[in-house]
Amino acid sequence: MKINIKILIMCLLVSSSTYADVYVVIFATHNGKTGHAGIAIDNYQILNYEKEMDNQVVNRYDTTKVFTLTYFDLWPKSDSKSTLLQTLPAEYNLLPGSSSEPTITVESLINKGLPHRNGYLADGILKIKTSPTQDFFLKEYIKQLIDEGIPFNTRTHNCTDFCLQCINYLTDWDITAKELILTKRSNTPNKLYRTLVKKSGVEIEKDAGRLVKGSFMRERVIEGFFRRT
Repeated sequence: MKINIKILIMCLLVSSSTYADVYVVIFATHNGKTGHAGIAIDNYQILNYEKEMDNQVVNRYDTTKVFTLTYFDLWPKSDSKSTLLQTLPAEYNLLPGSSSEPTITVESLINKGLPHRNGYLADGILKIKTSPTQDFFLKEYIKQLIDEGIPFNTRTHNCTDFCLQCINYLTDWDITAKELILTKRSNTPNKLYRTLVKKSGVEIEKDAGRLVKGSFMRERVIEGFFRRT
């Protein structure tokens, strides 16, 4: 993993009492909708200032939240029904991709939805407390995953699998979110939400409520079939 040493040193030097947050963003599987999961990380500024201590001027670092997020997720480049169970080229997103793109906040995910999927509003958002150093390493880890470009597969490497890789890297939980779909078990957005809300230290930023109660088999496979017929 290629590390930006300058930023890492500044992260390590900031006060240990400085907190940031990582958000797991859930789009529920219900009423025939497939659902989705993404992960967002707080942005903050690292401030450098001089302070006099013991008659010497020393450099100090501190962090300030800017209340915007960097958002990551995984999609298949093609999601037509005829290719649903195939391994497909992956579309990894790091948003905003540039300073000219709209900023992302918790409020925008709730009220405006994903910037690359217009109108797709977040049904549930869970918050995990972190530190600036944890955030730094997580962002670098996710960028590495994006560079690897592992293909999308609905069974073995879907949006929820991608989020679980990030969550398990960040924590020591080693969790899964698998449920039975036809004859195999796969990680799903609804099960991820239900699994995470039981973990100590996870806070509900937006409660998905009953939207995430149903199974993928019932809400997507069966409901999807009847809605097409």
